[in-house]
Amino acid sequence: MKSISILLSCVLATQVVLCEAALAGTIKYDPRANNGAGSLSGEAAVNSIGKLKSDRGSVSIQNNKIDVIFASADLTQKTPVLTGTTFKTKETGHGKTARLTGLCFFRDGSSLNEIYETSTTETVKLTNGDDVTGTISDVTQDSLRIDTPSGARTIDMANVDTVLSPRVFRYSMSVSSPAAIDFSQPLSGDAAEITFAPTGTGIIKAKTSTTTTKTTASTSTRTGRFWTKKKVIITIVAAVVIAAAIAIPIAVACGTAHHHGGGGTPIVFRGAPPPAHIVVDPIP
Repeated sequence: MKSISILLSCVLATQVVLCEAALAGTIKYDPRANNGAGSLSGEAAVNSIGKLKSDRGSVSIQNNKIDVIFASADLTQKTPVLTGTTFKTKETGHGKTARLTGLCFFRDGSSLNEIYETSTTETVKLTNGDDVTGTISDVTQDSLRIDTPSGARTIDMANVDTVLSPRVFRYSMSVSSPAAIDFSQPLSGDAAEITFAPTGTGIIKAKTSTTTTKTTASTSTRTGRFWTKKKVIITIVAAVVIAAAIAIPIAVACGTAHHHGGGGTPIVFRGAPPPAHIVVDPIP
């Protein structure tokens, strides 16, 4: 029975490792691309962006262009709820782990109106301390365009410190590499999840996103691999839990029987003895 317990422990440990590997997406970052502005690509899981929440969310990034995709409960429908651009990406860390942080501007998507309204004023904070307010119309790796009351203005990205807007978020994700990372060279590793933190407040609706629209085959292909892995992992973990639930009581019972075995004298519980006969003498 000890061998069965050891085997179950090994299986459970293996499944935990496989869970972590399967849930991780591959992320690639080249700091030298786009004239030194960097290029980010890959896939990762996401649970929430502002008021938008989903336990079946993922992001797909191709050369800084990002799609946030929420899947339906049966995983057959996948909707790009937000589309935008990542910019001002920074890479930090040491050893085999890097952290990628930066800004993400969402310009489109079926749920954009749930985090932003056109009447909201956006602010671009410059490195010289000045603020530029208006409505952001475009963001690239090189520049940011904002429509102000005095007219449109294009700002070089090197002069942008940060942006305050309900549709601009600070993103962050940890990337693990099998080898020590050279931060001057392109990075390739696994990222389990990407998180988004708001940069500014605005008119935000409390309604969460629903996904009922089918997307193109290419979108389904990008996210299908991720959620297929998740279903496999859930099935494996459930099987391990059931096996453990069956084997552990058997092992305990057998161990108990072995401990008390060996021909010992059984214990016999007997009933209480009959009450003594009491004689009462008559009163003289």
